Amino acid sequence: MRLEFSLRTRLMASFVGMFAVVATALLGYLPTRLDAIGHRWLERRGASVAAVLAGHLGPAIDFDDAAFVEVSLAELKASPEMAYAVVRRADGTTLGGWRADLAPPPGSLAESEWPDMWISFDANRMNVERTITTEGGQTGTLMLGLSLDDLNAQHDSDFRMVVGFSLVLLVLGAITAWIVSENLLGPIRAATETAERVAAGKIRLDEIGVDDIASLARSPDEGQRLTAALKVMAQRLAHQVKDIEAKGEAAREAELRATEANKAKSSFLANMSHELRTPLNAIIGYSELLDDVARDEGRADLAADVQKIHAAGRHLLALINDILDLSKVEAGKMEVFNETFDLRVLLTEIADAASSLVARKGNRFVVEIDPAIGAFYSDSTKTRQILFNLLSNASKFCEGGTVTLRARHEGQGPSRTAVIEVEDTGIGLTAEQQGRLFQPFMQADVSTTRKYGGTGLGLTISRRFASMMHGDILLRSEVGRGCTFTVILPG
Repeated sequence: MRLEFSLRTRLMASFVGMFAVVATALLGYLPTRLDAIGHRWLERRGASVAAVLAGHLGPAIDFDDAAFVEVSLAELKASPEMAYAVVRRADGTTLGGWRADLAPPPGSLAESEWPDMWISFDANRMNVERTITTEGGQTGTLMLGLSLDDLNAQHDSDFRMVVGFSLVLLVLGAITAWIVSENLLGPIRAATETAERVAAGKIRLDEIGVDDIASLARSPDEGQRLTAALKVMAQRLAHQVKDIEAKGEAAREAELRATEANKAKSSFLANMSHELRTPLNAIIGYSELLDDVARDEGRADLAADVQKIHAAGRHLLALINDILDLSKVEAGKMEVFNETFDLRVLLTEIADAASSLVARKGNRFVVEIDPAIGAFYSDSTKTRQILFNLLSNASKFCEGGTVTLRARHEGQGPSRTAVIEVEDTGIGLTAEQQGRLFQPFMQADVSTTRKYGGTGLGLTISRRFASMMHGDILLRSEVGRGCTFTVILPG
């Protein structure tokens, strides 16, 4: 079951929790830090005393003078921090000192940062071992024990102080949370009550008076000012909602009219295909007939004019075919007819048909078809039209370069796809030109249209066809280095 708490409870819990985290951090860090400082101070104290005594006791080791050792170490008994003091010979026997029974055996302490000195701590004392090296070359050991009673007492005092400070922090946290919640939540409660009344319909937005809002806004109480701001916001929101609804309705009507007009246009063009193509085919047919007659009669001048009519008719027919194909796609009257065909044969036929087109501007045509390509299940007519459009486009914008048709299979079984690339070394495209290339009636720029001609429909239709066949056409290009169109078709 999920527990829910009021904003006041969560706010107070957040403040108290924050202060509790700080208090816990202090409780865990300060005693440990102070204890480390105390141990460090005691280490320096023991090291200093041991260094002074070791330098003083060198002659006693040379002459084995136990009395001198006793006199030298007797002064340490007056210090309450000293637990024992012992001087040992090189063989480990005691030369002099007091409370030798408390001293650990030689070599049992840990190495310290000071040379010739070892230090360790146990429950009640710090043990210091210092090597004594004499001028005569003999060695001995000074053992000192410093009591930890004062340090432990200081540690307990510090811990109690930190605990007390932490408790004070927790109390301050609770008081701060209460004060903040009272000052912060009062206006919020007032605003909440107003919002609930608006939501319940007890306050109508159109009944909120301007004078009432102005009076609330001048109030020194934050809650009333917040309530006034909420009412103003509610009024503005109501007006904006009405405006948005009105604009949305107008936009929907405009979109509906535009959609219906576009469908009507596309349907009209699709249905007019026969009426447009029939007279054009007649013109093309008669121009071919007139061309044969002119050639038979040796009328070269007349044949040239007839060929211009024939070329213009062919160009116009291709333009109308593109427009009609695009219209059919937009009107939803273009269908996909999938069948099994030999993709390798289709690619070879396309390459043969496009070879003269590619060579027209002095281009070299390279065909690279993977031998593994064979049976393929897709719409062969649309595949042919896509590739011929791409080869025609490459030939148009490449002069004295290379046009390459490359094909391969990727994947196996149901996920198998045909990847067909049409690459040229022509003028290439900028990133901006690539962004609008597949839009209807769009070419790279105006100068391209003037220089190279075309309608800008071939690539648009090709991509629409590829999409209808659950594929895509990708473009990779660089200015001055040409373009590569990649057709990806499942099959």
